[in-house]
Amino acid sequence: MKIITSVLPALIFLAGLWVAPKPVEAQEFQIPMTAEFIDGEVNFTGGVGRVYQYRWYLVPVEGRMALCGSGYLRDSRLRGTINDMLRDTVLVMSNQRVEVDARFFTRVRSARRLSQDNATCRPTNLPLLTGGGGTVYLEFGDAVWRN
Repeated sequence: MKIITSVLPALIFLAGLWVAPKPVEAQEFQIPMTAEFIDGEVNFTGGVGRVYQYRWYLVPVEGRMALCGSGYLRDSRLRGTINDMLRDTVLVMSNQRVEVDARFFTRVRSARRLSQDNATCRPTNLPLLTGGGGTVYLEFGDAVWRN
């Protein structure tokens, strides 16, 4: 009898895990590039120069803002470093800071394709922009690369 009473709560817990709804993950989607997208780049010091070019934009989706973007890595040796920076990206909007992990940006094979390929979008927790919207920008994480 003691074994049954100690196993029963565990079985009820496991059954609850099986039946409980799973959290909904943000659904990514793609949109075509337009003139409204904002150009940006990441430059390294020490003679390395421009290492990553990107275009980004915010679009409304179901009462929230979605971040859309596409990026071009100019030097494949920096892939890990740029991925670290993208992972630690913060979207700043009207003094609100939201971590966004921009590794979902579409990866293009040339700078020219930044204006041609679709951008990948991911919803954020930021409310819709109203009126002037205030200052909005992306802030990438820190990184160090040694040649």
